[in-house]
Amino acid sequence: MKMADLFRAAAARLNADALTATPPPWYALDNGDRLVHVRPDGEIEYVVDEPMTNPDNAKFIAMMDPGVATRLAHLFTVHANMLDAAGGEERFTSMFAATELRDLALAVLDWPDDPFRGRS
Repeated sequence: MKMADLFRAAAARLNADALTATPPPWYALDNGDRLVHVRPDGEIEYVVDEPMTNPDNAKFIAMMDPGVATRLAHLFTVHANMLDAAGGEERFTSMFAATELRDLALAVLDWPDDPFRGRS
């Protein structure tokens, strides 16, 4: 798999999951026991309505809402296009932080094996 394809796969997953999730923004309430989205009509939609042992987990989840996912997907898409325009992975890796983006894409895709190991 080419690195541009990996980036596009990560972007597709982020966009697909963000599309079906409760829209942003999300807010952590009640010491993290509730994550909510306030709809334009003022109604509250519960994203999570369960006790959390660590309120910082709720704040973190709220921070990483679908709006963040779509912006991250855009970043992957832009870098995939830049990679293609640069003429390949060798030129891309010398110009950009490809290793970090690759690791992030692998984390998004939940791939335990790195098809690019030894190539950065």
